[in-house]
Amino acid sequence: MDEESIDWRGAVADKVSQRTGMDYAITGYDSRACLLELGFAKPVEDPDPDPVFKTKGHNLAKQSFGDSAAVSVDLTDDDEHLPTKLVVDYDTDRKWAKASVRRDVEMTVNALLPGRWRPDWNLTDDTVQFELRPTMPQAIPHPRPSTFGDVTDTVLPYAEDEDGRVVTWDLKAAGPHMIVVGRTGTGKTVLIIGILAEAAARGWKIWISDPKRVEFLGLRGWPNVQIVATQVAEQVAMIYKAWELMEYRYSLIEAGEADEDDFEPLIVCLDEYRDFVAMVTGWYQSVKEKGMPTKCPVFEWIGSIARKGRTARIHLLMGTQRPDADFLGGEMRDNFPARAALGSLSPQGAQMMWNSPSTGIALPKGVKGRATAVTADGTPGEVQVYWTPDPRRATKSGSAADLEILESLTPPNTVHPPLRIDIIEEPFDGEDYSEWQEVLAAELTEISVEEAKKPRPVVTRTITNAVIDEKPDTQTDDGYMPTEDLRAGEVEPGDLVQVDGQWVTVEGAIEDPGEEGLWCIDYRTDEDESEMLALNETEMLPVRKPDNSEIEATGLLDEN
Repeated sequence: MDEESIDWRGAVADKVSQRTGMDYAITGYDSRACLLELGFAKPVEDPDPDPVFKTKGHNLAKQSFGDSAAVSVDLTDDDEHLPTKLVVDYDTDRKWAKASVRRDVEMTVNALLPGRWRPDWNLTDDTVQFELRPTMPQAIPHPRPSTFGDVTDTVLPYAEDEDGRVVTWDLKAAGPHMIVVGRTGTGKTVLIIGILAEAAARGWKIWISDPKRVEFLGLRGWPNVQIVATQVAEQVAMIYKAWELMEYRYSLIEAGEADEDDFEPLIVCLDEYRDFVAMVTGWYQSVKEKGMPTKCPVFEWIGSIARKGRTARIHLLMGTQRPDADFLGGEMRDNFPARAALGSLSPQGAQMMWNSPSTGIALPKGVKGRATAVTADGTPGEVQVYWTPDPRRATKSGSAADLEILESLTPPNTVHPPLRIDIIEEPFDGEDYSEWQEVLAAELTEISVEEAKKPRPVVTRTITNAVIDEKPDTQTDDGYMPTEDLRAGEVEPGDLVQVDGQWVTVEGAIEDPGEEGLWCIDYRTDEDESEMLALNETEMLPVRKPDNSEIEATGLLDEN
């Protein structure tokens, strides 16, 4: 062979392999000695193909961020090779500054990769990291308070986020007032009782308005819970006394006799605010006299406390089933920066609570105490509320676990004794009081714990003109519209779809970027498991849309 030929050595190896019937390759060559060395050739093994989810993750990133994006995908070490992390280094583009563009990418990842993913965008460095969300516990017993009697501690823990970090209501950092939203059965009352237990442990005064009349009876006689008002007149009188106390404290500051740090904190809990408004509206119509305001003054007192309560150390804890614009719009809404929403919200409710139509709309229906709240990093995220038993129900059931939790939460000392609201029916000057004047003249009388726990006679009154609005017959009580058959392409995040006879919550619904007409629906079951449906866009399935009529059209929705 021609030694000057480029491939002569390969030709020699091929010829030797043919003559011997075995694979040889050139392993050495000494041109001066005219020595050619051949050895057995190692077989070239075909590389193992990348696991399917690694390839899919790369493809998704390239389709979303462009071919120039650098992508890395971490997988589990087991046989399934499931993805756990997706990191993308992309080119600078101003479109990524838009939250809606980023949200589309997040929906794509959540819909097309298994599990639930959370993004961490670094817009300065042009990188984004998607991590698989950890599995959250479905129940967390309320832990024992770290200290008792520390009135200066203004941080009230009430939940944990998905990383196990404690979620708190910090009255100084997060805001002086808090609103808790949640329909019946989601755990709203449990959260409120938990916060009140933490406040009581610090030795704070607690006054409670209970329009349902039975939700907080178990806190009568609890250390430092002074009032649990169930009757309308009592509730109005309690709020009036809180407003009077605020004005008195302001007068002390004005006179130079005190400053903010001299006052003991007072938590005023107003649960079921919508019911409260309806009841008070009807009651006020029956006691209103000529010349009195058309609207009951109690609502102005509440608004005044919301505006000025921080300085007087008077804090509102408000519970309501829905974040309605007619009750929580404008200034009232702005005065409650600390918020928690139990259960799934409609897109309009999410916009009202979090200024985002997609935050908190797809929580599992079957997990009580699952909520959306501001987490340790300052952004709204999914949390699990502490399980705090109702003392009345725990005592009746005899649950050892619940009674143990309550024992760990009970303050060893009562700093503030229970109070009774005495409605003054006959003034000292002998003139008759009107029913409205009786409420304004009410007095707070100290009573024993035993007396606070005793059942009280119920005063009933027919409430008229108390209906705020009525739902049309086409709506239901669970926050969703009746079932309708829709195409897969019409399903949206926050909807309920029926899968194998079970209603599940849709987290994401997008067209598969790799196959036209294929619609990917990412959903969560009541057992908090994440699954995905891949359907033809025109395929029909049962769907229940959120009841969006619960939120009035406001300027807030223009951001959607």
